[in-house]
Amino acid sequence: MSLENIEHIHVAPSEYIAKFVGSLSSEGYFIISTPNMGSFAHLYRIFMMMPTLPVPEVTFDLNSHVHYREYMPCEIIEAYEKNGLKYTSRAYTNESPAFRK
Repeated sequence: MSLENIEHIHVAPSEYIAKFVGSLSSEGYFIISTPNMGSFAHLYRIFMMMPTLPVPEVTFDLNSHVHYREYMPCEIIEAYEKNGLKYTSRAYTNESPAFRK
């Protein structure tokens, strides 16, 4: 499982996934969770001209662990396929801390 990591990494998703493929059994699963750049909530914020990233004071801090790149689901699926993995399903939640009060 790779939970909320890929958006913080400075390599292409296919390169990131490649590091783990050798550790999977033939019946294994590689599960990735990451913010969905194409989610309704994200698109709504863009449509309403609201920020999608933390405040600049946090974003400019090199040690802030902000997202370097968020991905669309098709980009993650393509990365799976480039590594010979079979994509099986995806699920969505609305548990993003960015949208909590």
